[in-house]
Amino acid sequence: ADLRRDGERARPLMYLRGNDGAFVSLRFNPQLPTMVLASNEKLDVRRWLITPQSENRAVLLRGAHVPILFDATGSDLLGFDFDRARVRPIPLNEARLEEQACALVGRNMTLAESQEVSNADGYKPTCDNLPPHQSYIDSLISTALNKAYRGDMTGALDGFDEARRRDPAAAIDAWAWRELCRAGALDGKARDVLPACGAAVAIAPHYGPARSARGIARALTGDPQGAVDDFAFFIAWARARPGQGYDEQIVRHEAWITALRAGGNPFDDATLQMLRP
Repeated sequence: ADLRRDGERARPLMYLRGNDGAFVSLRFNPQLPTMVLASNEKLDVRRWLITPQSENRAVLLRGAHVPILFDATGSDLLGFDFDRARVRPIPLNEARLEEQACALVGRNMTLAESQEVSNADGYKPTCDNLPPHQSYIDSLISTALNKAYRGDMTGALDGFDEARRRDPAAAIDAWAWRELCRAGALDGKARDVLPACGAAVAIAPHYGPARSARGIARALTGDPQGAVDDFAFFIAWARARPGQGYDEQIVRHEAWITALRAGGNPFDDATLQMLRP
């Protein structure tokens, strides 16, 4: 929809995005300044803040009913609830709207939803009393792992810490912890990533690649027996999966065990370089 002045041939003043269907009621309050529209199809109400600086995107107020009017204060709407045959208030105050939306949905916006609303790349939680959406946590972890792959282990560790700070109960899976563990161990930061290695194994104790990554970190931090135990576990795990391409890795892990039991260090600079992706 667009707003025009001085007839149909005039240039539009602004476009109101967010509704392309029929509607049964339209109200404008110049004091706010806000325009509201009641949809004919779902009995939903859409609200626009009418300012030259605004994006003029519709805010959907679900559950409202028609016809709609501004109340005496001009700050709220009044809608008729056909199911209960009564007039009910529809708040327009941003804080009250967000409070109602958070109570109704029970979650924060996804990363994509937040970026669509704010038209920016960042993430702004709408519900302060709820944790950020898992999609945002996933994006932090993905960014952190990309830093780890590029050798920026400080940035990678900071990214994981940020994810846990934003949501201490965030779901970070064993694969992500294992990737951080392995990347750090191969980059000379084995001691720094030992907690990540432990987290991977704690989440998925029967996941062979997590044990392999922790074994490398253990070998590089003076725990040869722990490394041998992890490598032996990986070999058994891989042998239980014949035909899945683990034959070469089995031979490699067996050689590492032999070297460690002989008191040697199988992870010289050349080996670490070879193991890096």
